[in-house]
Amino acid sequence: MAFQEIFPITLSNTESGNEVIANITGTVDPSYDFIVLVDAAVERSTTPGTIEHYFAAKKYTAGTWPVDGDTFNLAISPPLDTDDTVTATAYAAYTLTTTP
Repeated sequence: MAFQEIFPITLSNTESGNEVIANITGTVDPSYDFIVLVDAAVERSTTPGTIEHYFAAKKYTAGTWPVDGDTFNLAISPPLDTDDTVTATAYAAYTLTTTP
């Protein structure tokens, strides 16, 4: 099974670029192992129509997903310009293994 959702983000400036902070929330069955992937898609105003992708992923074993969700930090370099746009999308996938 899998899901996809767009989440609000926070942008932070660093010396050599920007940091995208995505707070991902959701309810997960505590018996599932699963992986979350966050994609920060950047469209720079200087190259409209071209999308740069920055990724972060974490694997969770059964019962380890925090009740309040988790935070993903993604580095963006070169730095963003004022007119650039960033969209963060989270994807998750899990498998359910049953033993007869």
